Amino acid sequence: MKMVCLGLAVCVMGCLCGSVFAGERILMGGWSETEVDNPEVLKATKFAVAERSGDMNMVIELVEILNAEQQVVAGMNYLMTLKVKEDGEEKTVLAKVWRKLDGEYELTEWSEVTEEQPDAR
Repeated sequence: MKMVCLGLAVCVMGCLCGSVFAGERILMGGWSETEVDNPEVLKATKFAVAERSGDMNMVIELVEILNAEQQVVAGMNYLMTLKVKEDGEEKTVLAKVWRKLDGEYELTEWSEVTEEQPDAR
């Protein structure tokens, strides 16, 4: 029983203190900046562009990843500000991708960023 309590206490402390992921400090449940060339961000971005292209039945081309954040959830959320070309028109969009615990991805948000509304977490 003491070992179970000790193990539980260690887990809780680990969650409260945060964790280290890909060499960066992440606040559990909070959004943290991450590098735009982080391999997980690149996978999530590639997925988001492909998924949106298929959903809209149009060609969407990634021009640049402008910003990336991540959030620890039941899996990981990635929030990327992207410069894309939709049918040849350049736009800035906000894409949010959820990487589930089983490793599958789901595009949960894709919205155009306007000057009035630059951050839509």
